[in-house]
Amino acid sequence: MSTTKDIHLSWEEPVSPPLPTRRLVNPELLRLIMRRTGTGARLSIRQLAELVDIPHQTVGRLLTGEQTDIEGETAQAIAETVGVDIDVLWIPIQRAGLRQLGPVAEPETAVAA
Repeated sequence: MSTTKDIHLSWEEPVSPPLPTRRLVNPELLRLIMRRTGTGARLSIRQLAELVDIPHQTVGRLLTGEQTDIEGETAQAIAETVGVDIDVLWIPIQRAGLRQLGPVAEPETAVAA
């Protein structure tokens, strides 16, 4: 009597590390891009919130500057929804006591004599 063993193979998708928390570069830039997204459409606060699946109050606080930091996945979703690269709107930051990353310094320009 022979027995067979069931072999179950499963292919799991590799798990990507979470995106770092991001800080909004400039609330006015987000507001401007919402007025004319990458597709040419205009997005209201409520429309953007619905598309990204976040509370509209979060979008409102980002636009007023009351809130500046947001989870990386949400920052990515906002950037994709308005049609820009994540680095246009957001800079990565570190958490709790670790070194904070900031905007890249502007290059110095030579002064003509």
